Amino acid sequence: AMLIYFAKLAKASVEEEQELDFDFLEELIQDGADVNFSDRHGQTILHEVARIWHPDVAKFILENGGKVNVSDSYGRTPLHVAAAVDYPEMVEFLFQNGGKHRKLDQIQQQTPTHYAAKNDATKSLKVLIKLGGNMDDRDYNGRTPLQVAAELDRSETAKFLIDQGTAAGVQDTSGNCSLSIMISKMPPVAKEALDQFHTTDRANRKQYYYLNYLEPDLPENGHGCYARTPLQCVVLFKQMDLIMHPVFQRLIAIKWSKFGRQGVILQLIVQLFYVLVWTALAVTLHFGEESKYYFPPSKYWWRIVMETIVVSMTFYFIVQEFWELRSSKSAHYKWKRWRIHKLEKDLQYCHPRWPEERKYLEMELREIADSGISYFNDAWNYFDWITYGWVTAMVLTRGLAVGMNNAASQSLHPKVSAVGIIFIWLRLMKSVRAFATLGPFIVMIGHIIDDTLKFAVLYFAFYFPYICAFWIIFGGAKNAAIMKAKGQSSDGWESFNDLMYSVWEMTNVGNYPWESLLAVDRLMAQLLCGTYIAVSAIVLLNLFIALMSDTFQRVYDNAKANAAMLRASTILSLEEAMGSVKRDRHRHFINTRLAPEELYYDDDSTQPANGELERMTHQIKDVVDEVLEAVKE
Repeated sequence: AMLIYFAKLAKASVEEEQELDFDFLEELIQDGADVNFSDRHGQTILHEVARIWHPDVAKFILENGGKVNVSDSYGRTPLHVAAAVDYPEMVEFLFQNGGKHRKLDQIQQQTPTHYAAKNDATKSLKVLIKLGGNMDDRDYNGRTPLQVAAELDRSETAKFLIDQGTAAGVQDTSGNCSLSIMISKMPPVAKEALDQFHTTDRANRKQYYYLNYLEPDLPENGHGCYARTPLQCVVLFKQMDLIMHPVFQRLIAIKWSKFGRQGVILQLIVQLFYVLVWTALAVTLHFGEESKYYFPPSKYWWRIVMETIVVSMTFYFIVQEFWELRSSKSAHYKWKRWRIHKLEKDLQYCHPRWPEERKYLEMELREIADSGISYFNDAWNYFDWITYGWVTAMVLTRGLAVGMNNAASQSLHPKVSAVGIIFIWLRLMKSVRAFATLGPFIVMIGHIIDDTLKFAVLYFAFYFPYICAFWIIFGGAKNAAIMKAKGQSSDGWESFNDLMYSVWEMTNVGNYPWESLLAVDRLMAQLLCGTYIAVSAIVLLNLFIALMSDTFQRVYDNAKANAAMLRASTILSLEEAMGSVKRDRHRHFINTRLAPEELYYDDDSTQPANGELERMTHQIKDVVDEVLEAVKE
């Protein structure tokens, strides 16, 4: 009866505030009502009171035999409930009356601190900390309150915990790192957390980088760990602000000096050799063309050798590309299966009285199921396949030119080779993008191509109808005959493809045959040419220039971040290609030699990398820290 009474009042309180009838409750108790009677979820009246009622009601229940640490079917006590709904007064009252703030629920083994963190209950969290709550408590999966808050995207709580000094570099039993989760879901909070791994000792002119937290050792059951490292998350989600943090900059510098520079230079040498051999073959393409390129073999043996080399290298690159694709698929599939297993385990522990957590976990499961492999996030991989396609076309057309004795096959091969050599040279940029001097410009080219394709949609919306208009009025054999009869050239207007190029020249205000148009129809020539030039050459072309200027400025402003991102991406690719022994050796080096790494520190350095702004930032931070300490005292 008491449960039904509280349930009805709770339902009615949604529309208007309800008043509790203590006399009625006392009558129920005198008639034998049990205040510890539980519903089908194992929750007692005190669980309901801890959620929304005044502490005086909880006091009344306790005075009449209520148990403060009674657990429901999911092991959650009234203190867990009060902490979860962000009810600080009730949290403090229950604690003062025997509530255990370190008590674990029976299933997830989470304390009230975990519940406050994962429900974004910051006020309850502050009270629990004041009452002695431990921010390093672990649940059944080895997760701290910070990691639970990060997994459920509770950024306000995560920021509060970071401000309280909670460790951000800890791992759970599956190897998942709190910092990696924050980078994926709450980058601004992750940026603050990164400050934990870079400390300075101004008195002794030293600074310390705790890089071991960014490359943690695998857990004891590491063979089943597929968690992403913080650097992998930064690159995957393109977090430009985070990649420029001193901690990541130092980690990238270490990896670059250890194996990155050597690997990139080796790749560059191989690719440069590949490009130069193809260039030599392109330049000498016309040698022996009349004798089908290879005859006599004693004279053209060098061509046979060079083509064998580049075709073999192309085959090797294609095999390598398939291996990279397969490796990316395998890694993503393992990560997806591992992550889904963890989420499904949490999903079965969701309490039916609080469906919000279940809905969030189900949404994350759908996102993971729909996620794609990282291989397709790199546009250069698409360009690789385009290049290999053209190289294959070059090989096939060479075979046709040698095997078939006709003019069409003989003329096709040089045309395909002319386009193919352009792609082969452009592909070389992929090998130099990791260098800081060239990286930003390569990124800039990518952005310009992307914006150009977007602009092309607008441009062609005007271009194609004008082509049709010009063809109707000035195109075809009939109009070409009129032009010739009046002593004008019909070149550029008689065939449709020539007309397309002539109209294209108008955009650039090029040397198009204007007099020929006047010979056919002066009025329509003036009307069509005037409007088309006004729209394309003046409006659209200037709009395109403005768009390119904006793109250049945007990318140039983030030049260092773009260069760092490209270098980090290249380093991760090289690291994935390593053997497991070498990779474990490198991780062991970071966890033993760089935990922490000690370097010289001088905030007044006159080197260009440290400017006046950085020095002032350090000084302002010191003043703010002193003020905060004074306020706390």
